[in-house]
Amino acid sequence: VIRPLIDGLVPLAIIDAPKVGTGKTLLAQAVSTLATGDPSPGVMTPTQDEAEMRKRITSTLLSGANIIVFDNLDFPLKSGELSAALTSNTWKDRRLGASENVELLQRATWIVTGNNVRLGGDIPRRSYWIKLDAKSSRPFQRSGFRHPDLLAWINENRPSLIVAVLTIARAWVVAGRPMRKKRLMGSFQPWTDVIGGILDHVGVDGFLGNTNELLEEVDEESAQWEAFLGKLAEITNGEPQTVDAICRRIANDPELR
Repeated sequence: VIRPLIDGLVPLAIIDAPKVGTGKTLLAQAVSTLATGDPSPGVMTPTQDEAEMRKRITSTLLSGANIIVFDNLDFPLKSGELSAALTSNTWKDRRLGASENVELLQRATWIVTGNNVRLGGDIPRRSYWIKLDAKSSRPFQRSGFRHPDLLAWINENRPSLIVAVLTIARAWVVAGRPMRKKRLMGSFQPWTDVIGGILDHVGVDGFLGNTNELLEEVDEESAQWEAFLGKLAEITNGEPQTVDAICRRIANDPELR
């Protein structure tokens, strides 16, 4: 709802849960319904094919979707194309089926849903983690919700909900955009400052409080590289090594391999 207030890029929201049926897709739909009135304006299935990923990003941005959801991720997410999109103010590509180049303004909000999500490449440092846990082996059988049909309730109350969000945001702006706690997030500092500032101003704690946990638990590659390079430094006493020498060591050292 307050995306226009953020003068810059926004990171990828990872909506994660340990079990199917926890409500990941519902949460993404709730955000989209509140912001646009449509529960699924830019929903697509994720893909490991980089050329196909680029096509899907281009076609979705061409459609005008300002919320893009990759739903039900079931493989480690590592995509150079998605990484580039997340850190680009404009997206350039060739229009599918035509010899025409397009240049699209990239102001979307990006969401991925999945169970026990794993990330790789540059995706972890371009993401924030929303971790849902129903504490149940069959979360899809739960009942007793305050709003049994959440999307219908959001649609019915959407005007007052948007007014509430804008009131909270305006209170922060009128107060001079105070920054109680500075949080650093590379390419996404404007997003971090705005969202963190608003939440701090209304007394909501915990924003980006699980960033280290995200990097330790979800970012598989960094932990693997750290272990490998640590062992390599131990074996070589920190002396510089050529790639060829490292490859020979890996071939001959089962522990390093």
